[in-house]
Amino acid sequence: MPYKLPYNPIKKVRFQPWVGQNYPSRVPRLLVVGMSHYSWGDEDLPDYFVTNAVILYRSVTRPAGKFFTNIIATAIGHLPSNDEQIEFWHSVAFYNYIQDFVGDSPRRLHAYELWQRSEQSFAEVLLRLRPQLMLVIGQLNWGNIANLNGWSGANLRHASEPRYADTWWYPQGDGEAALAFHVKHMSAGYNFRKFAPMFREAEQVAKKGWHAKSTGNPGK
Repeated sequence: MPYKLPYNPIKKVRFQPWVGQNYPSRVPRLLVVGMSHYSWGDEDLPDYFVTNAVILYRSVTRPAGKFFTNIIATAIGHLPSNDEQIEFWHSVAFYNYIQDFVGDSPRRLHAYELWQRSEQSFAEVLLRLRPQLMLVIGQLNWGNIANLNGWSGANLRHASEPRYADTWWYPQGDGEAALAFHVKHMSAGYNFRKFAPMFREAEQVAKKGWHAKSTGNPGK
């Protein structure tokens, strides 16, 4: 098979997530949640490998574009070198929430039904990957992804604007949960220096975790 995933495919997921080889050992385990794929005309590429192909081609094997560079810079606090770029993608997971192609342009509006149809796939991805920290890209994405019976967390003190301060805990089973937060969409007008301090704060909260069995309170 020419397009082979490094793991057994996750059921009910059309666009299988990218999972870096060092993702399981990262603390906290980081899942980056993008919004959607748009078609670029490669009819030979199977749907299950689309996300992996994007990361391999646009972010690992060639210089990253602005979108992917901003993801890394937000996480590490500075523009990445080539080695840092490769190291980052080998240590995280990436998943686009919407499980349908949305046309031929990244600026197309997405019908609400696209998010609704993608809820079960999102739940399956979290069940398999069990992230501890989730960086959700874009306020539109944040406002539409499923809450999966989670609960609101404390506001981030280092948010660049109040609208980016809220957090959400996603239950992971065994009395643990993953902390999710969001940033501005990174395609245009994005300044990673405004969001890097917020990322570091969220990372520290996620490292403390939420342990219902031991405390019953998030982050303690």
